[in-house]
Amino acid sequence: LGGTWTGGKMRGISTNNQISNLPVFRLPEMYLIQAEAYAKQSTPDYGKAKEKLLEVAAKRNPDLDDSEIAEDQTIIDVIDKERKLELVQEGHRFFDVRRWMIAPQTESKTMHGIEITRATDGTKTWKEFDVRTHVWRPAMYFFPIPYNETVKSKDLLQNPYYN
Repeated sequence: LGGTWTGGKMRGISTNNQISNLPVFRLPEMYLIQAEAYAKQSTPDYGKAKEKLLEVAAKRNPDLDDSEIAEDQTIIDVIDKERKLELVQEGHRFFDVRRWMIAPQTESKTMHGIEITRATDGTKTWKEFDVRTHVWRPAMYFFPIPYNETVKSKDLLQNPYYN
């Protein structure tokens, strides 16, 4: 993939002789990042966080009732919900789960399978079955540092849970 840079701006990415513009950073994402920063700083500013959340949510629902966005811990839940809705299919959830350290609740789930059976008369029936249960370990928040790199300096320590 290659693009054309002119005047400090990317004009488009060319693939198969077609030009397409790919947004790298959208305005709603910036508002959600700001809302999270306001809500999670050492002295939270819930008013500014709520303001940024309303800017994002109002685009989807102009008649939004802002009473559900309370000035306490529930604002973090609203930010989580808004990030899920606004940034769906953009690859942010993987990093959100790790940044918020909520992976034991979201990633330790049971995978299910479906067995479909077709009868001789053409009707289909199905039943669900458990395939396996994922187990989240704290080490999964980090990647291990390759051994070849850790031996280069005595000050470079392996990430937690990988010793």
